[in-house]
Amino acid sequence: MSNLDLFLSREENHKILFFGFSIILTVLSVYFLIQEQTIFIKILLFLLAGIIIFFYFKKVYLIVFIASLIYNRFFYFPLRLQICFFLALIMIFFFITYKDSGIFNFLSLPVKLKRIAVILILAVFASSFFTPFFSFNSVYLGFYFLTLIFISYITFRSVNKYEDIRFYLNVFVVMVAVAGLSSAFEIITTGRLRATGIAGFPYMEFAPFTLLIIIFRDFLFGKHDIKINLIAILLFTTMIANQSRFAWLGFLLALIYGLIMSSVYSKETYRIIRKRFPLFILGAIFVISIMFIFRLDQVIFSRVSDINLSLFSSTEGDIVSNSLETRFIIWIVAVNAFLQNPVTGIGYFMFNDVSVYYNVFPDIFYNRFVLGNDPHTTYMAFLAETGIFGLLSFLIYIITIFSLSVKAIKLTESSNEIKYSIIFNVLVFYFMVHSIYAGSFTYGTNGFQMHFILGLAVANYVFLKKKMTDRLKAKY
Repeated sequence: MSNLDLFLSREENHKILFFGFSIILTVLSVYFLIQEQTIFIKILLFLLAGIIIFFYFKKVYLIVFIASLIYNRFFYFPLRLQICFFLALIMIFFFITYKDSGIFNFLSLPVKLKRIAVILILAVFASSFFTPFFSFNSVYLGFYFLTLIFISYITFRSVNKYEDIRFYLNVFVVMVAVAGLSSAFEIITTGRLRATGIAGFPYMEFAPFTLLIIIFRDFLFGKHDIKINLIAILLFTTMIANQSRFAWLGFLLALIYGLIMSSVYSKETYRIIRKRFPLFILGAIFVISIMFIFRLDQVIFSRVSDINLSLFSSTEGDIVSNSLETRFIIWIVAVNAFLQNPVTGIGYFMFNDVSVYYNVFPDIFYNRFVLGNDPHTTYMAFLAETGIFGLLSFLIYIITIFSLSVKAIKLTESSNEIKYSIIFNVLVFYFMVHSIYAGSFTYGTNGFQMHFILGLAVANYVFLKKKMTDRLKAKY
């Protein structure tokens, strides 16, 4: 056997090769992005995807999927498809083909979760078939939602040992850090603060979400080094520069919630929080100083000052608004859509295309603020598009996973287990609360992000539950 064959025969080397390819690809992508030559990025991505799928897919399929969430900006397909959707289809085919081969675990979902997932899928398909706008598009979008659920299940079945949970979460952090670098480079080279790099607009959710993982994994429950510190500063800086007020709010709410949960369920962490409180203050001062140095304070103050209670103002005949007002207009139209279709809604993710039939505003308002937009909150989207049946199913579904994440904390024995259990509990909380006022997780890249994390959260609970059950069997 040659040295090359020996190298390729080792599973860990496949991951080394993948990350090596990813680093090279990212450097080239950033260069071509700055040069506005995205055709070269598309060619590189197709070449890399082809090589991986042909030679290494069995070894790194979930890593490839995580990467597809990040390299999102350069591919626009009909029917609002993204590259992660095509990777999801390949993963589903791969799972169906190899589900009994030993690549995937043989664990079962909790019975309650399995039942509510089936009910949720039926609710979405009911909206797709009984919508007043029944069409190929409505049915296709119903199957799209099934793909999201399937990815969550495949993620769950991909965890063969508890360490895999930590590994896949780390891969996500690394890939978002890479996206953060590309965002920072684009901001520096173009001068546009809302530049989002290779990930596009989904990065506005990736940054605060990943920053939460780092804070609890490395600063509160672990040890942080200069590399982690730099990644945290990068994510925080780009999060502020991207000017997404709702992302800031979700981050703050989840951070406060996580600190409370950590204090309640970990006495050691509570002592750490008290002991490191002066360091937190110094860290906050340092972060604020960095913000003033790079003049990011003006970004925050300007965005916050944009919020006012007056709905609209007029300047020389032109309508002036802010994003809160825009959402208010969209929500009224979405509520009207629900009231006219209260049981099954107008069809999953169909609001973008058919909202005109439920418009109650003058055309000048509708065309500017509603046309082509989704309901801008996940819960409002489920209400208008799948009816009360779909909304209740989704609420029970995500509350069930949140409940499992809390139970997982109570099942922990080691510091590593409680660390990741609290992290997943905080992340699921972020999805639940953020979905009240943001619609990022209904569809597309951030939808896949949410269901990937939900799959890991359920795997975390099931592994801890199985460990406890095995221990009790051995005892008696």
